[in-house]
Amino acid sequence: MRVALIGVLLGLFTVPGFTGGFPVLEAGRQAVIVYEAEAEAESAKAYQDLASYLKRSTGKEFKTVAEGEYRPGEGLPIYVGRCRATEEALRGDLAGLDRDAYIVAVEPARVMLVGARPWSTYWAVCQFLEDYVGVRWLIPGPLGEDVPQHSSLAVPAGKKIHVPALRSRLWSGAHHAGDWNLRQRIRSRDHFHHNLIRIFTPEKYWDTHPEYFPMHGNQRYRPGKEDHAWQPCMGIEGTVQAAADAAREAFRKDPTLESFSFGMNDGQGWCECPACKAIDRPIPDWHGFSGDKSVLYYTWLNKVAENLEKDYPDKKLGCLAYSSVILPPPFKLHRNIVPYFTSNRADYFDRRFRKRDQALLARWSRCAAQMGIYDYAYGVGFAVPRIYNHLFQDSVKFAYAHSVRGFYAEVYPNWGLDGPKLYAMARIVWNPRVDLDAVVRDWNERMFREAAEPMRRYFAIAEETWRRQKGAGAWNYRLAADPAQFRIFSPRTLERMTAYLDEAERLAVDETVRQRIHFFRKTWNLTRLLCGNYWTGAQVQRLIDRKA
Repeated sequence: MRVALIGVLLGLFTVPGFTGGFPVLEAGRQAVIVYEAEAEAESAKAYQDLASYLKRSTGKEFKTVAEGEYRPGEGLPIYVGRCRATEEALRGDLAGLDRDAYIVAVEPARVMLVGARPWSTYWAVCQFLEDYVGVRWLIPGPLGEDVPQHSSLAVPAGKKIHVPALRSRLWSGAHHAGDWNLRQRIRSRDHFHHNLIRIFTPEKYWDTHPEYFPMHGNQRYRPGKEDHAWQPCMGIEGTVQAAADAAREAFRKDPTLESFSFGMNDGQGWCECPACKAIDRPIPDWHGFSGDKSVLYYTWLNKVAENLEKDYPDKKLGCLAYSSVILPPPFKLHRNIVPYFTSNRADYFDRRFRKRDQALLARWSRCAAQMGIYDYAYGVGFAVPRIYNHLFQDSVKFAYAHSVRGFYAEVYPNWGLDGPKLYAMARIVWNPRVDLDAVVRDWNERMFREAAEPMRRYFAIAEETWRRQKGAGAWNYRLAADPAQFRIFSPRTLERMTAYLDEAERLAVDETVRQRIHFFRKTWNLTRLLCGNYWTGAQVQRLIDRKA
């Protein structure tokens, strides 16, 4: 695909030599990429990738030069990173800029791409490439890259500051994603995972402070290696001080660290000493959720936060609202505590489950000043598409309205079935009000070009089928590795989706498009086989039952 101007791609009116914009490549002139002195990490990658993708798009080599070596006669500058010229021009915008925020500023004689940190500078370059060059990173790897071809390239003037709605955005298990994750603006700043096991190690404390470890019956429990079947004693001041000191040491060693995790160990084994029993007041179960240790745990964590506040008044303390502490306590949490509420938003198709889950999140928002959500967005374990983008967006909108500013998910994708799922999720957690239909439409158009419409319908049916399934939703990994998942996709649905894949293959002309369709077709063929086996077995069982 060759277009004269990126304005054609974006549906904007632009003509060669237009006034008020910036000529990247026009009438024999080329811009020069000017980077900050001593650029490192993502800042260095930013200007290198900008040059690389501009070359792939235009076929031209773009010169890169450190700011101190740049001469105006070489070409108009595209400044990348904290260059002096950028610092002077955008001083007011850069002051107090959130660390994940970035600025894309286009003037007739220069472009400035800069973030508060090296990684957000990289995101500024990604935004420029996406908006004005038309580059897309649709799925990980070369097959998922789409780079339009340009014989000339000019971009309209303007300035935009991009700020994420959710300040911390992270997922785990996106295997083989590499730079793709970075380009989706996925980066964490909250720490909240299981960490008490690392704070209270037997090697450090058993000989000098055995009272830090739990009483199980009449004995102190000495944990084994990587043993999660215990929690420290939370009824004594010694563990409060030791926990606060562990965070102090972490913040001292790394002043850029914004939070420290006090996530409970991934088990039970709570202390049964008299001091813990005196605090402990189990909360009655609520629709299957437990608050058995919420009062004990959050009382202790409040004390840790108060101890730490005098030295680090703005540092966050992360934890998991999970297992026997998933219910909020009957008191306010310290303002610096950030609980991550764990749930399975894929099952929000069940209105009753969704209503209960959101009611619990609302209860948490009255208890905590700020929160995160923790999701189980698995593709692995499922041989059917588990796409729930619209349910996910609705859940994030609700969460954002209830003090949620952090997101984490175990994703472990099945790339051959998930399609636009993670691409869409990344944009939702950056901006919960993003036009999701436009995002998905663009993903299909760029991935499948001439075969976009049948592929869009294929993935739309997959999502709608998941949303319309019957049954009760459940927290965590419902249906993972369970043959009952095949019941969601009826023989009629399998036929319809296969027909759209067939149509896409007939329409595909471009070899890359054919390869992309084949990538998804291979996995779908396995889904058809397994679902077909399930439905055949169900039919045989009905015949057996009828004869019996």
